[in-house]
Amino acid sequence: MSQRASSPGVAAGSVCRVWGPFDDETAAERQRAALTLPRGSYDVVQSEEPVESGYLVYIEPGAAEPVTDDARQRLAERGIDTYVMAGGPAAGGVSVGVFSSRQRAERQRQRVADLGYPVAVRPLREPRRVYHLLARVAPGFPAPGGTSQPCADIAQAL
Repeated sequence: MSQRASSPGVAAGSVCRVWGPFDDETAAERQRAALTLPRGSYDVVQSEEPVESGYLVYIEPGAAEPVTDDARQRLAERGIDTYVMAGGPAAGGVSVGVFSSRQRAERQRQRVADLGYPVAVRPLREPRRVYHLLARVAPGFPAPGGTSQPCADIAQAL
C-alpha cells in the first residue's frame, strides 16, 4: 500500500505534509483517497508512539521517613496494598496502586498523602503502532477530511 514520491506525479516546489496518526493502515488509505493524491506522491508510514496505559501511585524513594513494615501494615489496614519496587525509575519507592484512570490515581494519591506520606503519580507508557500519511503537495494544498502538519525530519526522505 505504500507509495514512494519519486515518480513524475510529484510537482517541483512541492512541500511535505503529514496526516495522522491513524490506528490502522486502512484509515490512512481512506484519508489518501479523500485527498485524491496522485500515485507516487504519498507514503503511508508505520511507527510507534508512547501512550499512557495507566498510572502508578507510589511513595517516593528516599522519603524523609522510610516506609517500614509497620507503616506498610498500617496502610494495609486502611485497604491500601503496597509493593516495594526493586527496579525502574522509582526503585526503592513503595507502590500503593496502579490505576487505569488519572482520576482514580489522584484519589489514591490524596488518600496516602492524607496519611502523611510523600506520594506521587507517574504515568505508565507503552508503545502503540500508528500510521501516518505523508504526501508531497503544492503549497497551500486544500486538505478536505482532516488537517495536516509539515512533515517532521523522519518524513523528509519522502
